[in-house]
Amino acid sequence: MERVVIFGGSFDPPTNAHVALIGELSARFDRVIVVPSRVSPFKTDVKALDGKERMELLASCRFPSNVEISDCEIASEGVSYTYLTVEKYKKIYPELYFCVGTDMLYTLDKWKNAGYLAENVIFYVVKRPFYDVSAEHIERLEKFGFKFESAPFVGEDGSSSEVKIAVAFDRVSDAVPAKIAEYITENSLYRAYCPITALYGKYGLKQTRIEHTYRVAKQAVVLARIHSLDADKAIRAALWHDIGKYVSLERAKQLGLSLDEAAQECPEAVLHSFVGEAIARREGEKDEEVLGAVRNHTCGKRNMSPLEMLIYLADMTEEGRAFEGVDEIRRAQSRSLEEGMRAALEHTVSYLRGKDRNIYSPTLEAYDYYCKK
Repeated sequence: MERVVIFGGSFDPPTNAHVALIGELSARFDRVIVVPSRVSPFKTDVKALDGKERMELLASCRFPSNVEISDCEIASEGVSYTYLTVEKYKKIYPELYFCVGTDMLYTLDKWKNAGYLAENVIFYVVKRPFYDVSAEHIERLEKFGFKFESAPFVGEDGSSSEVKIAVAFDRVSDAVPAKIAEYITENSLYRAYCPITALYGKYGLKQTRIEHTYRVAKQAVVLARIHSLDADKAIRAALWHDIGKYVSLERAKQLGLSLDEAAQECPEAVLHSFVGEAIARREGEKDEEVLGAVRNHTCGKRNMSPLEMLIYLADMTEEGRAFEGVDEIRRAQSRSLEEGMRAALEHTVSYLRGKDRNIYSPTLEAYDYYCKK
């Protein structure tokens, strides 16, 4: 009996991660059916490339001969539900697999007609970086009726949000194949965040700090997906978070930035958080949740919002960080943002006390709130 796997998604656009995963699937299955969605049930308010464009971009990747690119969802009416696609192919292939990343397992039992899916497909689970799923959660899904087979490889991380980030940093080839990068550049696509990164020179951001910000933004997207938070807000907060890094208090006054008393009295190492918030306001950022995340990303505070915790943690755990204990914080933040804050603050306070340094009072208050309650 043929081993057949469906791999669905928006593919808006197809990324390097998609291409690598399809290659891995083609080596392990007799047939791989790639199904771009017409309208994802999770992205109904997002403008996408049209179906024809996405089909053409997928075709430009030149996959092995056992890979089929299907227009069954693009050609249908309404929202693309997985169970409808499974119904179609189940009539042709009695044993059917459906490929999912570990990030999708958090909500699998919430999918439309989840019971039908549990009965009719085997989920081929590809581990994704930063997405730890507990044995207890898998056991709960199995009790629901879901059947799983684990892939013997780890999938790369990649999403349309990361493409937008890469475009903003003029690094689109980091995220997509060469022909797709050319198409994106020629058609000026995915440029939503370019107005923010274009300001980095104006405020003297050094290249090393720009590279750090790029990594923080990518980590912010990962955390937003894990914890079902607004990816756009997470990206904007990440892109603003260090824009004031090299603006002194004197320079901030010269620029006419509005800084409150807390900013005037804070330690030098924390000043850029307040300056960054003021710059973001000056440059048109109006979302108070985003602005609060910029303001509190360095020192933290009691009872932070989910976005504030996300940016604090993304700054501390982006892939360039290699301090002892960072992997423990990464694992904790995958379980919950509160656990991540507890691990991060325990590390920070322990480190500062070990160096006999004064600790800024909001950081101590955050430590008491997350680590002692």
